[in-house]
Amino acid sequence: ITFEVDDEAARQYKPGQYVKLSVPSISGISHPFTVNPVLSRNKQESNQMRLIFRATGQFTRSLSKSILDPAASASSERTVLAPHMVMDGFYGQSNLVEKVLGYDVGVIVAG
Repeated sequence: ITFEVDDEAARQYKPGQYVKLSVPSISGISHPFTVNPVLSRNKQESNQMRLIFRATGQFTRSLSKSILDPAASASSERTVLAPHMVMDGFYGQSNLVEKVLGYDVGVIVAG
C-alpha cells in the first residue's frame, strides 16, 4: 500500500516506526504495520510511504483481497473502490537505531 504524507509527517518519521491501520469494512480493530519511505529521484514524489505486508492472517488476507480485487467487494458493478483506510501514527522508538549503534556489539533477533 503506497500513500502520500505531508511534509510535517515525512519529517517526523524515523526508521523502525510503525502505523496503526484501521479498515472498518474488514475489522473494528486497528492493526500495526511497519512503514517505509519510498525512495524517489523525483522531488514531487519524495513524500510517499509504503506498507508492505504478507497476507497470512484473517485481516491481512481480507485486506489483500479487497485491494487486489476491489470489484469483488463493491456494491455495484460500476463502482470499483479500494476500502476506506485510516492510518494513525507514527509509533515506536524513533531513536532505537542510534541506541543500538552506541554499543560495540548488537544482537538482532527476528522470528
